[in-house]
Amino acid sequence: MKRPKGFTRFITLAASYLKDPDMRLRFISAVTEYAKNKKSFVKGFKYDLMTLIGLIKDWSAGSYTMVSKKTILLAIAALLYFLSPLDTIPDFLGAIGFADDATVIIFVLNSIREEIDRYRQWKSG
Repeated sequence: MKRPKGFTRFITLAASYLKDPDMRLRFISAVTEYAKNKKSFVKGFKYDLMTLIGLIKDWSAGSYTMVSKKTILLAIAALLYFLSPLDTIPDFLGAIGFADDATVIIFVLNSIREEIDRYRQWKSG
């Protein structure tokens, strides 16, 4: 699958979140709240969205460490894209505005599939 249009700039932005735990925690809180407020638009990719949120939370807390920084970087970038109102298709357009968000989430999950599968297995105990 080809990298979604406009995603590269979010990877660059995500690097600063890797370095700052406080900023990362505020960010995860904002993403979680935004997803709750937009639940009718994210229901089709909610499980995948919550997996990325959980992965970053668990990595940030130090409870899950079997993941590369590249994977965390991509997960943060995908969530930044989701949170941004000014991505390729603006979210104010409703369902169509969240279609590109879903595409980015799926692209990232497919790119890091092995690590996501390992994380989901770890999470399920």
